[in-house]
Amino acid sequence: MTSLARSAAGGGVSGGDFFRLCLRRLQQSLAADQLVLITRPADIRYLSGFTFLVPEEREAVLAVSANRAQLWSTQFSPPPRLRELEAQSGCRPTDIERHLSALVAELLPTERGADTTAPKSDGGSDGKSDGGSDDRPNEVTILIDQATLKVAELRAIERVVRRLADQLGNTGQTVQLTAQPDDFVSRWRLIKDRTELEVMRRAARLTSQALHTVSRQLRAGQTEIEVKRQLDRLLENLGGDDATGPAFPTIVAFGSHGALPHHQPDTTLLEPNTPVLIDCGMSLQGYKADMTRSWWFGDHHRQPQQYQRARQAVDRAYQAAVSALKPPLPRGKEVDAAARDAIAAAGFGDAFIHTTGHGLGLEVHEPPSLGGQPNLQLELGMVVTIEPGIYLEGKFGIRHENTVALTENGPQELTEV
Repeated sequence: MTSLARSAAGGGVSGGDFFRLCLRRLQQSLAADQLVLITRPADIRYLSGFTFLVPEEREAVLAVSANRAQLWSTQFSPPPRLRELEAQSGCRPTDIERHLSALVAELLPTERGADTTAPKSDGGSDGKSDGGSDDRPNEVTILIDQATLKVAELRAIERVVRRLADQLGNTGQTVQLTAQPDDFVSRWRLIKDRTELEVMRRAARLTSQALHTVSRQLRAGQTEIEVKRQLDRLLENLGGDDATGPAFPTIVAFGSHGALPHHQPDTTLLEPNTPVLIDCGMSLQGYKADMTRSWWFGDHHRQPQQYQRARQAVDRAYQAAVSALKPPLPRGKEVDAAARDAIAAAGFGDAFIHTTGHGLGLEVHEPPSLGGQPNLQLELGMVVTIEPGIYLEGKFGIRHENTVALTENGPQELTEV
């Protein structure tokens, strides 16, 4: 592997220096006897720049020790993407079953009983020899992500570990599996650096532009699915070569459909004097933006009084939550309480059925959760959504959401129409 101890100057999140810095930080946290298998697609992207075509598929695993990093990829990943990745991160694509034994063996002293005919690791090292070393550990711990590793993959890894144990025999050397802490990589992803924030600001600005354009073009007779497709195309076109598609399935909800927070658009027609809710976001270089707007389509004088009162309550809740994000930053539960109290005061407490917000980055839902992690302390550099809502079954739903960066100068709303 090429040296990763470089400055992170320039290149943004699509440049190699950013990935080298992230990967080096992980390597510096590992003990000499640890080998970590990264299987969460967003973590692999963060550490290497590898972009998954289908995140639900196992396209790659990133194996990292203190002095090694290898990308184990399937045959389905197009070679041009892998050649580009090598130039960006220094990782080389190999095969998980074929090379796990060799990578573990490299961490053990050469006088081990393991199979020395196993294929050698593809990368070099940071100035360390591949030969025997007296200070190599006699025990190797393989850290796995129990939240994303598939059962079949776990069994394959266990077979490798059992085979190594048989080969090591009574040498005193051992290999064991253990679970990674839940925040093993996400602890760093929580805090966005300057380059990440630049990309997220652009994604948020273009998301705002797209939603503004589509909302002005709404016409009676359009279906929810038509509006969704129009918005999705606009998000991709505005993002250009950096766009990696919508950040999540766009929600377009007319009338009572808005009462379902994750409604799936259908062929329902837009009629005059109807409440509209649209929730959308752009994915740019893998980083997400997220925003929701709700409004009355038609004659504003024909808005039901209940809709008007709910609209005002959501707006007050949103402002209360954003105001709570001023330094010194609170815990997430305090932001959630600020929004929830405002909605309860208006008599809609039971209609606010989700948390006030969530973290945003390479995943559309990532820590911190504003309400779901009650003791989590918010920190500068985090990016969250603020999205209070009121949902009345059979009637309407109202949600107001922005992507918000937590800065030393206070909360910055990155999405705004």
